[in-house]
Amino acid sequence: MFKRYPLFIIAFAACSFCTQLASANSFATQPEENVRRSEMATPTRAYIDLDGDWEYSADGSEWSSLRIPCSLEHTGVYSLRKSFSLSDKQISTYTWKISALGINYQCDIYINGQFLTHHVGGYTGCMEFIPDYMLHAGGNTIRIDGSNELSTRETLPEMPGALSPRNYGGVYRDIAIIGMPVVHINDIEIHTNADPANLSLTVFIEAGKLSHAISLDSLFHGQTQATIAVRAEITESSAATPLLTTQEYTVAIADFRSQQVRIPITIATPHLWSPISPFLYHARCSISINGIVLDESTEEFGIRNFTSDGTKFLLNGSPCEINGVMYEEDLQNEKSAMNSADYIRDIELIKTLGANAIRLDHPASPVLLTICDAYGIMVFEQIPDQNVPAAIQDANNYIMLAKNCAQAMILRDRNHPSVIAWGLASLADPDKEQSYFDQVSSFIHSFDNRQTYCTTWDIKSTNPSVNFCFLDLFDVSTDDFQQKIATWKSLHPNEPFVVARYGKAIKPDDHNGYTDPLSAEAQAKYLLTCFTALQHENAAGGFISSFGDWGANRPSLLSIETNPSVNFTGLVSYSRDERRLSFDVVKAMYTGDKIPTIIVGEDPSSPPIIYIIVGLLFLLALVYLANNSRRFRENFSRAVFRPFNFYADIRDQRILSTFQTTILGVITAGTYAMFVSSVTYYIRMNVLFDNLLNVLLPWNAAKYPIARMIWNPVECVIVLTLLFFAMQIIIAGIIRGCAMFIRPRIFFGDVYSIVLWAGLPSVILIPLSMILYRVMILPQYVAVTSSLAVFTVFWILFRVLRGTAVVFDIPFRRVYTGALALLLGAGALIVYYYDSRYSVIAQITLIVRQMSA
Repeated sequence: MFKRYPLFIIAFAACSFCTQLASANSFATQPEENVRRSEMATPTRAYIDLDGDWEYSADGSEWSSLRIPCSLEHTGVYSLRKSFSLSDKQISTYTWKISALGINYQCDIYINGQFLTHHVGGYTGCMEFIPDYMLHAGGNTIRIDGSNELSTRETLPEMPGALSPRNYGGVYRDIAIIGMPVVHINDIEIHTNADPANLSLTVFIEAGKLSHAISLDSLFHGQTQATIAVRAEITESSAATPLLTTQEYTVAIADFRSQQVRIPITIATPHLWSPISPFLYHARCSISINGIVLDESTEEFGIRNFTSDGTKFLLNGSPCEINGVMYEEDLQNEKSAMNSADYIRDIELIKTLGANAIRLDHPASPVLLTICDAYGIMVFEQIPDQNVPAAIQDANNYIMLAKNCAQAMILRDRNHPSVIAWGLASLADPDKEQSYFDQVSSFIHSFDNRQTYCTTWDIKSTNPSVNFCFLDLFDVSTDDFQQKIATWKSLHPNEPFVVARYGKAIKPDDHNGYTDPLSAEAQAKYLLTCFTALQHENAAGGFISSFGDWGANRPSLLSIETNPSVNFTGLVSYSRDERRLSFDVVKAMYTGDKIPTIIVGEDPSSPPIIYIIVGLLFLLALVYLANNSRRFRENFSRAVFRPFNFYADIRDQRILSTFQTTILGVITAGTYAMFVSSVTYYIRMNVLFDNLLNVLLPWNAAKYPIARMIWNPVECVIVLTLLFFAMQIIIAGIIRGCAMFIRPRIFFGDVYSIVLWAGLPSVILIPLSMILYRVMILPQYVAVTSSLAVFTVFWILFRVLRGTAVVFDIPFRRVYTGALALLLGAGALIVYYYDSRYSVIAQITLIVRQMSA
């Protein structure tokens, strides 16, 4: 069974910052004080902090010092080890367990060289009891062998794509060893229902070997079974004396057994938790025998009810509009190893913003949730499933991973009143993922009665297995934003409409006014326009993407010119030292203040002229050759209108100018280079195109230079021209190699002429490629031009094969059949490699569906 982490391990992360923050804000000390009381109210346990200096190795041979918690930025395996001490009395008095709030992604843990456990899941922690025989009086060693490598089928989250959270490694949250009494409280579950005055607690009690408790031997007298008394008291968070104390409930427990005790609670006039008034209670449970307390544990909770009524959300029976932000646990220096001071600063900024909710694409840190409880921030918490194709998501293995993650998340976080709903997936395709949603949703509801949700890119898609579907509209044009809202509401008139994510990426130092689409002003204007549309359509709310900048796992096309390892979508900077104009605009939006002035400015960018220059050079080169060389004119005419005779002349060793042939090959390569560069430069800020590059180029070392090249049209045209020309040489080399088995007297010059003169049809694309970038705003022109480009590729391929058949003097059918078999074989091998390692078929299928939507 997964176990909820005791609050006093969370308290250790928070309490050290209490004093320095107390004078800054009246909210600042509240979460620390709440947790500190939980820690001080548990004198029955021992705590050995393992944060601090560890030894680190990336290869298991060379070791260096590393301070934990820490986020490792490389992808791969790592090893960590640390020594700790226990006395004879500590070993004999307590049952010890390791408690780690975050180790990414999976690890093996060893105690004194002996294997203890294997843990999977970077966002949900690891808690495991340590057998007595593994521990020694005096020095002990813990070693963690971990890996943060992800795959596209066998891990959750899967291999990250565009705008996915950075996949850090290491022990990035607090870690400790906790000494538990031989009979101890393992968990407390708070049950609330429609009547806020009536609730109940379920106390989970576990026992080790009773005779192990030498210090309590007088109580157990060597027995293997004992009768335990259980009692609870409820205290308001701001009060020192209990509000009520329950009667004692007795239960018998035996060696290595567990028991559950359900305790009904009635609070006469309960205070309800809400963002405006985040009222909290403490439930302190104790177990005793003969009046002697064996263990105590305190659980913080709040009473609230979150439902929906038609198109609106209701919190405690009153309408509740979601004014939220996307939140990523990532900072410039700390990365994912954020401490309580970092979280408090962020949550205070979010409260200043006027927001009442955050949404995460993964399970949150328990420290963050404790702070959100105290500050009154609603949290939409989710399994780390983002943009996963249906073919992968519906697989039994993946569903099992999702269930395991959901169980760990819910059992750890279910008592937090700030957690409003459980998320099953982001950017989902609900219509195609029925098995996943059916199984995971019912599994979640077997543990907790909160609402469930998913986010989707498909405006028509919903799933009856989840309570809500939120529509993802990140980087959608403002016109499409309003249109999609209206369409969604017409298709789903009786459901709350929430935008799962809206925002855009920017260049943080760009202040040219909102006419420049990459400026900070453009971000502010965009958010204002979208929020106004939501208000006009009476939407239930939305989440702005994002509160802060955050690390990118893959080089991002959207920020390649600034810092490709950072997603610049935040209202505040990665280091939190800058509040952008969008922060002030959103604050005014959420609080009803006056909207700050957003300057219009002007867009300094201009359409690239390189395409026109290169196209004119190619046309001039063709005109010059045609006017100054009769042989070129004849060869051009024969190659186009009488290709059989032209290739027969090559077979008969008719001499062609190598210079003219090479110039023609360069023109063919350059024309396609212009075409590809125009298209990629135009869609360079499209998230789906970024995702496609991630699929086709799964290595950062390959994607980064290509992404930079896309943003530089001159470099792109030059490099692609050289690449496409080299491809012609390679094709000629392959054909020459085949000639060794068919007709050895064929020379390389012959096949060189075949391949390069076969590219003549590409000249019809020169004028089209020159103006393609300027007219791509017209979909019909793009469709016609793209179809023509694809047609010319097949036409050129056909001409190459026809020329090969003539020169080799073999039947056309044999050449076509052989070439087709070679292409299909090579293509099948490439697809098999990509698909087996990166699930490329499923990924591209998903991207195509998203493009069509």
